Amino acid sequence: MRRFEVHGFHMGRLHEEDDLLAALTEKAAEADIRAGYVWALGTVSRAVLGFYNQEHKEYDELHYEEPLEIVSCHGNISEKAGDVALHLHMTVGDEFGQVYGGHVMPGNRVVVAEFCIAQFSGEPLRREHEEDLNLDLWPFSSLQG
Repeated sequence: MRRFEVHGFHMGRLHEEDDLLAALTEKAAEADIRAGYVWALGTVSRAVLGFYNQEHKEYDELHYEEPLEIVSCHGNISEKAGDVALHLHMTVGDEFGQVYGGHVMPGNRVVVAEFCIAQFSGEPLRREHEEDLNLDLWPFSSLQG
């Protein structure tokens, strides 16, 4: 298991109509964060979540075209093909308390969102494509301490 030290925290707010995933990725890239953790809270006017279909080895998209509260949104920051890459999961809730969750896909439209990013020191975590699962994952070799 690889050990990281927290190097710093970055906090901020996204703009209305931002794409949640793109905006958080941009914030991490601006700070050149290649290993870290991100949290976000707020609301979205629409949500697009993914469910990894284990049989087909691809994400099925789930679309919610309604105002939703971000109950929880968190994930990690690493590097893929030289670029900053975020892997986020989110739970959103509607006005009746019904919740939906999954992998954050492009298309989540921010109404308001506040975020916190923990930046880790040391070498970046790098994602590589695993053909068997059709997913970009951390290789086991990069996680050795």
